[in-house]
Amino acid sequence: IKHLPPAQRDERVLELERAAGTTPSRGLMMDPGQVAALHRTGMRVGGHTRTHPILLALDDVAAEREIGGGLDDLAAMTGERPVLFAYPNGKPGSDFDARHVSMAERAGCRYAFTTQPGAASRASRRYELPRFTPWDRQRTRFGLRAWRNLAGSR
Repeated sequence: IKHLPPAQRDERVLELERAAGTTPSRGLMMDPGQVAALHRTGMRVGGHTRTHPILLALDDVAAEREIGGGLDDLAAMTGERPVLFAYPNGKPGSDFDARHVSMAERAGCRYAFTTQPGAASRASRRYELPRFTPWDRQRTRFGLRAWRNLAGSR
């Protein structure tokens, strides 16, 4: 569903909600006051678009609006325009492409993150940084994942 264009995605979600007899949850995301408070404590806040679409499902105008608009929204909340960005879903080639990399750069970001596993190094591309995703609950699995990410980045 998430790879559908936004209007089709939203319609499909409504169909599923009706079929399941449920309503959407509210209050799952931070509100502007919470984002501002987080920023005041020294936490770096980065952009991630306004509505978390798969960027490849959008036309260029809509993608530019999502990226830049999300950064504008965060700047209004914190008083500082973010310089970090993470691509929604983050898989190069299936979720975003070179056009979106350029959009993040034009929007004023200095770095952008993918969901490609790995460890960033000086040789990494600034707008396609890999990241370590520590989802493991067991110490051994966590260590193995960290080792694999570090080994794969060399």
